[in-house]
Amino acid sequence: MLIALLFWQVTHVLKSFTVIKIKYGFKKKTAAIMVLFMNEPNVSVSAMHRICLKSGADRVSEIASKELAATLEKIGLRIAKDALDYALHAGRKTIKVEDIELAAKKIINNGLTF
Repeated sequence: MLIALLFWQVTHVLKSFTVIKIKYGFKKKTAAIMVLFMNEPNVSVSAMHRICLKSGADRVSEIASKELAATLEKIGLRIAKDALDYALHAGRKTIKVEDIELAAKKIINNGLTF
């Protein structure tokens, strides 16, 4: 009930935020929500422009570069979330290379759906 209430508050009061991970402890009956501001992508638009040019494009619009940045950020967030789950399952707080590799393999093999 507490988790549902907190989730409702975050999604309805702070519409420009996205809930990334909800952690809860049964012993203390506490909940912590990690929130990420999602208005602008954290990936550089100029880097996306260079990637498009390296792929062979003669010209790239700014909107296309922004869309590629947003898409790659979504994929990166899904990989990071899965990698965090693997690390926590292994009893670690630190995400290691193996966690990222496993998560990326899982995402790529299952197909990229949003």
